[in-house]
Amino acid sequence: MKARAVLGGLSAAVLMTACSSNTTSGDNAPKEVTGPVLEVDGESLGNVTSFEVKDQDESYQIFIDPDVNYGFNLGHINEHLASGEPVRVGIDSRDGKLFATVIVDAGGGP
Repeated sequence: MKARAVLGGLSAAVLMTACSSNTTSGDNAPKEVTGPVLEVDGESLGNVTSFEVKDQDESYQIFIDPDVNYGFNLGHINEHLASGEPVRVGIDSRDGKLFATVIVDAGGGP
């Protein structure tokens, strides 16, 4: 009986941890996020396919739309990853994924 209670408690803890992920996507996402880049995914430095941005307490996995001209070499996102300078990203939610519509530098220099 104790083993069943322990297993039940462990299962509940694992389920709660899995459900409380800080990465947001889909319908719960805002239309714009601003913050530091936490991760960049791609086949090379200049070929970025997605990146993660932290806005306050939430992290957002944002995909690159191959049909959008962002107006700069996407490898520049890696510079934000290295420097910690924030980006501002417009977001469009499609099929449970977040796609960048606009990506701009958000750092306010002197």
